[in-house]
Amino acid sequence: MKVFLVLLLVGLVSANPVPAGKICDVCKAGVSQLQGLLSDSLVSKVKGGVSMVCSFLPFDQCADKVNAVIDFVVNYIKALDAHELCSMIGNCDDEDMPEMDAEIVGDEESCNKCIAEYEQIVSIVTTY
Repeated sequence: MKVFLVLLLVGLVSANPVPAGKICDVCKAGVSQLQGLLSDSLVSKVKGGVSMVCSFLPFDQCADKVNAVIDFVVNYIKALDAHELCSMIGNCDDEDMPEMDAEIVGDEESCNKCIAEYEQIVSIVTTY
């Protein structure tokens, strides 16, 4: 996920150049732009696309599960502190930034089922 966020930030910053400054300032501007892009309208369009794709896949509650992940990711990104994120990926030097604790959600059985479903989706997509 870090790689995705970094690539997205680079793309956003290059699309809308920020006045010359530190890499930290550029990174924070990119995070702010990313957060601004996540409108309810965009999220609804993404969920509509997910529902369409899920209608072709042999998984129970596919759209509900994916939409829950979309909601989690969108809320996570909207709640990010730009300076904290840019410090975590090494673009801001700040020794007093706290380490982010990752909370494990679910159990091993759910995780294994999710991984199996993901691998099945990849297999279906790569076949076509």
